[in-house]
Amino acid sequence: MRWFTVIHDLSDIDTVDPGLTPPEISRFQGLSRAFKVIDRHRNNVPFTGAYFGNEFCERLLPRPDELEAVLEKMEKKGLSVVFMTPYLTDTGIDRLAALLELLERSDGAEVVLNDWGVTRFVRKNFPGITPVTGRLVSRMLKEVRISSYLKPGKAPPGALDALKDCGYSNSDYDEVLTDHGIGRVEFDIPPQGLAVQLGEGIRKSVHVPFAYIATGRNCMPGSLNAQPVHKFTPATPCTKECTRWLLQMKQKNKTPDPSGDEALLFQRGNTVFFLEEPALIEEVLSGADGNGLDRVVVDAGLFSQREL
Repeated sequence: MRWFTVIHDLSDIDTVDPGLTPPEISRFQGLSRAFKVIDRHRNNVPFTGAYFGNEFCERLLPRPDELEAVLEKMEKKGLSVVFMTPYLTDTGIDRLAALLELLERSDGAEVVLNDWGVTRFVRKNFPGITPVTGRLVSRMLKEVRISSYLKPGKAPPGALDALKDCGYSNSDYDEVLTDHGIGRVEFDIPPQGLAVQLGEGIRKSVHVPFAYIATGRNCMPGSLNAQPVHKFTPATPCTKECTRWLLQMKQKNKTPDPSGDEALLFQRGNTVFFLEEPALIEEVLSGADGNGLDRVVVDAGLFSQREL
């Protein structure tokens, strides 16, 4: 198993070391348990490399000089860089091209792609880059409001097994992935668990301990100070509020779960995340989810900025 961390900016590079658990977690029930599971399985194994970029908003694509600085610093540490990209408009693709030119100089550079149009663009114009299919196109149910009904003994076994799987188990997808030169796909761990059976030669990555529920081009934090005509539209002026604020969300009119197992929900910019269940992280990292898993991507930085 290879372990990767996520770096959100240049300052994170200096903390790529065995000290993983962030000090902020003690304030949130369940979060410390999730990191204890991760830390135990990792057992201080050195990181192979780091993920850098953004999967959810093209406005957060780094500048070429920022990417170049990350590549240089990580090379000095002897660590690889996997570059994350979101779904993109034509404007975003134009910005991405300059970044891909930098990455193509690195032999076998991996780029996580969350847009099939961008995947074809990369395949056609940057054949030296290794494409990875991102978690945004690994479609699975992530409805935390019904997660309590998706437990063994509550949901029919056949239905639960089906919800742990996704379209990649269809053999027709093997041809799609092969045609695009893809040998790796990435997943979150949904509330019902993960058991995706991939075709031969396709490798699997999982992101822990946070999974995304939903994302979109309309950004609520970015609309807070916008003029009414610009609120909740793709044209909302952006001052990157998401780099300064993290919103904790709660289910409306929901009675608190006495077990303390109520899902932790957070919004960073245009994307809502939930904390993956520690027991399911344990199940997946123990190899109980099936074939192909050989990479874990750990993001301890969701709480690295100021919170609201």
